[in-house]
Amino acid sequence: MQADVSVIIAVYNTMPYLTECLDSVVSQTIGLDRIQVLAVDGGSTDGGDKELQRFAELYPGLFTVLTQENSGGPAQPSNRALSMATGRYVFFLGAGDHLGPEALERLVSAADTYDSDVVLGRTIGVNGRNLSRAVYEHTRPEITLDDSPLPWALSNNKLFRRELVERHGLRFPEHMPVWSDQPFTLEACVRARRISVLADYDYYYAVRRDDASNVGSSTSQLTRLRCAAEVMKSAASLIERGTRRDAVLRRHFTWELSKLLDQDFLTLERERQDDVCAGVGALAEAYLTPGILAKLDRTRRVKLLLAQAGLADELRELIRRERDGAGSAVVVTGDGVYEALPGFGTLPNHHFALTGSAAGLLRVDDVVRDEDGILAGRLPLVGASSVRVAFLPVRKGRSQDEDITGCYKLAEGHVPPFAEPVSAEQHDDHLAIKVHVPYASLTKRRADRAKIFVPRLYVRVANVTYQLPLPQLPGPSTSVVRWRGGKAFRITLGDDAQGNLKIFVSRMSRLKAIRRALRRTRRRRHA
Repeated sequence: MQADVSVIIAVYNTMPYLTECLDSVVSQTIGLDRIQVLAVDGGSTDGGDKELQRFAELYPGLFTVLTQENSGGPAQPSNRALSMATGRYVFFLGAGDHLGPEALERLVSAADTYDSDVVLGRTIGVNGRNLSRAVYEHTRPEITLDDSPLPWALSNNKLFRRELVERHGLRFPEHMPVWSDQPFTLEACVRARRISVLADYDYYYAVRRDDASNVGSSTSQLTRLRCAAEVMKSAASLIERGTRRDAVLRRHFTWELSKLLDQDFLTLERERQDDVCAGVGALAEAYLTPGILAKLDRTRRVKLLLAQAGLADELRELIRRERDGAGSAVVVTGDGVYEALPGFGTLPNHHFALTGSAAGLLRVDDVVRDEDGILAGRLPLVGASSVRVAFLPVRKGRSQDEDITGCYKLAEGHVPPFAEPVSAEQHDDHLAIKVHVPYASLTKRRADRAKIFVPRLYVRVANVTYQLPLPQLPGPSTSVVRWRGGKAFRITLGDDAQGNLKIFVSRMSRLKAIRRALRRTRRRRHA
């Protein structure tokens, strides 16, 4: 009788995780008579080979255990097992990972129901394993590389129809020690008639081992660069130029290539740094389209462009600043606001532009309190000209509408401004802002219920408006009591989860307010 699914496991030094992996296979609700297990040990020295033999003896006829010398990666043993598979479907299981008990039964049932060639089951990261879960948000009988986050989930821990694999001769590239599953998975997805994703169950548990040996930490930068180039070359050969190819290659620029330009880059010898810079630059020259650039965050984009332009010194400086947490100047010109990262002034300015949604570098440096209210202070800007400033409160659950003139107005029913008029004095490297929020103004509203205000400063430059939260006040949260119309109000200055200033306003009983005032008077007398 033909098995429904052949489970392929490439094993090399994954104890003690291997035991849980194998236990999860023999516990599958699909039934052992519907499974074929092909395990290839590549010269384990941690007892993994003995553990495979133990399970083979416990479950006669279920396991086919093969042994070989270490080939340097999972590709060769996976191909060897694949050539012996007889199931209608094949499933690749990492030797350090494990399955949910119903995983194979559900996956096979979905493949048969939807007539799918590839089925993804929701994957969970364990022990800090970082992976993209966006594709698993919803069960969908059919997805494509164009209309889903599938390009971010190209590992081979999926169910593949074996007929598809054999018809197209799909195999893992054995010269790739890392990421060899990506060309295999990508081609299967390109060739598949239908791809389905299941989000109704935890199918696969991807485990980060304590020594992180399964996340490529021991693979050299140049080896990873070479393998990334192979992955991208494979994608380009399978998919014509356009948005579909961009969707796949954007993942590699965002993830694999960007990781080559993280802090570990600085630990390399200078010659190796130059080699990585040149290699990444060549891939950027070949595949980095305007469509991909537009969807990259600013720092990633600039790193790749520096590599493409061969500006290795500027790239080193940018990575060094990122490592040290050093800030960059915000440059304001007549046509925009820019982050002065290394390469600014050499590469086109628009690659450094700050937008309203990415203006995290624009910040108010100082916020202080006085007896009457709160005073906001200094905004770092370089080369600023004709900056318009407005200060408005943001009430929880409410927002502002922008007037086409560049000033701000509030839609009917929104909270009106409560700050005193803004003054702004321009300096060479900063904007000196004087914005006063009197405590008395916070009591002008009906206070039947407590209100929460999150003040924001709005700066408009070159027709772009930036919304800036105020930083929290130094020291612990404090409160003051103010009277208006015979009513007492407690005003508490605190901060939100992001460390921004938040103002809580609530009514206070007259008796409590009087007692509080008397206590403070007595303390001042004794001081």
